[in-house]
Amino acid sequence: MSALSAGPVLAASFDITGSDADGYFAIVGFNQEGNTTTGGISNDPNDPKFFDYPAYVNPNNTNNIYIMSVEPYKFGLVYPNPLHPVDATTYQDVSATLVEAFTEDADFADSDIGGFDFDAGLVTGVGVEVVGVNDLTLNLDGAEFESTNRTNLNPADVGPFGPDGRSNRNEFSNAVTLTPSNLSGTGLTFVDGVLTSIDLTADVSVFAAQDAFGGLGGFTGDGTLTFSNNTFTFDIDDFSSGFVSARLILNRTATIDAVGTYVIPEPASLALLGLTGLMVLRRRRPSRS
Repeated sequence: MSALSAGPVLAASFDITGSDADGYFAIVGFNQEGNTTTGGISNDPNDPKFFDYPAYVNPNNTNNIYIMSVEPYKFGLVYPNPLHPVDATTYQDVSATLVEAFTEDADFADSDIGGFDFDAGLVTGVGVEVVGVNDLTLNLDGAEFESTNRTNLNPADVGPFGPDGRSNRNEFSNAVTLTPSNLSGTGLTFVDGVLTSIDLTADVSVFAAQDAFGGLGGFTGDGTLTFSNNTFTFDIDDFSSGFVSARLILNRTATIDAVGTYVIPEPASLALLGLTGLMVLRRRRPSRS
């Protein structure tokens, strides 16, 4: 009995990018600054108390403030209210004391969260075709949500309290990992070889590994990532307990540029025609005398 061959795998991929994104990744309730008020935050990047992040007064100790790591950042972001985590089920209103960061990300609206891999041999390029969730791979990249430094300080002032962190001399430098699982839904829809829709939902775990204190600690939150037609939306709002507790919020959303523009690179039908043509040419090639 001979085995049925599925044919060659024609690797294809496209990026999940866009230019109209909104939303952010926030770590809330982690970084408390003792004996510092919102009025005591410096706007001088060379000051040890320069925190280029939103902040609010500790509702249980008005002598201290909490600095929030928010990436990417723009003025006027909307945060859940109540915001400050006491525990996994209790949050406190801090809206009256919440202050903005000093600067915005110029590329706030640009998104790049990873990409899809699949076998182009599954698409002929003719009519309506679907690559199901079991036939594709979703790769996610958390770099867009990592705290990064805006100011190069004295080279002697090294991380974690120096150029590694957007908050400069604070502990916000981190590495963010996004892990998808349990994909469900339709998948990728193509019409005559053009990607016309992405419809699926994935469970997502986000892990923020803090660079401070030699990498000690880190925070994990779980939620979902939904693709609908030409958009993606993260829905993560979770409480993470570790050596310090924090609330993780990821609500980034954007239009995906690839939908409507990505064309299958080599439809299986064309590849088959090309192979047939080569066989015909070889048969017609005259023999050498």
